[in-house]
Amino acid sequence: MKQQTAVEYLFEKLWETPKDKLIWHSILKKAKEIEKEQQSAKWSWELMIYSLSKGDITKSDKIGALPLVYVFNVLGMKKELDI
Repeated sequence: MKQQTAVEYLFEKLWETPKDKLIWHSILKKAKEIEKEQQSAKWSWELMIYSLSKGDITKSDKIGALPLVYVFNVLGMKKELDI
């Protein structure tokens, strides 16, 4: 089953849900979360390299030369330790 885009989610909820200001706000917030997740997925490799280089794109070639398993282990460590 195809995952809904943020726009599809928003359109569906706006038609199917009884609305007040709080409901509208929560629907919009969820749509923005979906959009952010989709954008992150689109740029996943670039985000990974950017994160490991701490925003210094001049270091991207050095990161690209590292063994892939090592890179994934470092990313896993960063996520688990929230660093």
